[in-house]
Amino acid sequence: MVVNSRMWPNPDACVVLFTGASSTGKTTVARQVHRRSPLPTMLLLGDDLRLARPSAGADWLKTLDATDLRAFQLGCDRAYYDALGAFPRHGLCVIGEVGLRDRARKELCEAFLASVPHLLVRLVCEREARNERERSRHDVPVGLSDETARNETTDLAFDLVIDTGRVTPEQAAAEVCAKLPLPH
Repeated sequence: MVVNSRMWPNPDACVVLFTGASSTGKTTVARQVHRRSPLPTMLLLGDDLRLARPSAGADWLKTLDATDLRAFQLGCDRAYYDALGAFPRHGLCVIGEVGLRDRARKELCEAFLASVPHLLVRLVCEREARNERERSRHDVPVGLSDETARNETTDLAFDLVIDTGRVTPEQAAAEVCAKLPLPH
């Protein structure tokens, strides 16, 4: 965990950032950490741009070519990181989740992490477990788990890597909370 107490009003405040393929349990574990955290913590989920279909927003996105859509997504990612970074500056921990599906998103994440105290957690699990979880969800298309696992960027300096196929969400959250600083 990177902490520079001269830069932050509360040296205990940090960003807990989860990454991993779709259906590895990022949201589930994030919610458990939020419940168990020894520090004042906010939960800010939503790094992925999803619009209800059909909707005017979804129709508008269809008009963008691949370059414009990518630029739009990176702009949304920057805004998400800006929002995450605001919490520690105001003395609160924040929990977020990101999908690192390409080099540009990885570089954006690395630049963000260099600027804030953080705990970077990668969640993994076997394909069969991801696919079973995916089939039980109604908010993602079937096949997204395999696609995000194939494209996932894994060459970051993770503080923790947790196999959510081998532990419960509560156990995973306990591992994360054990890495958080205790309040002063």
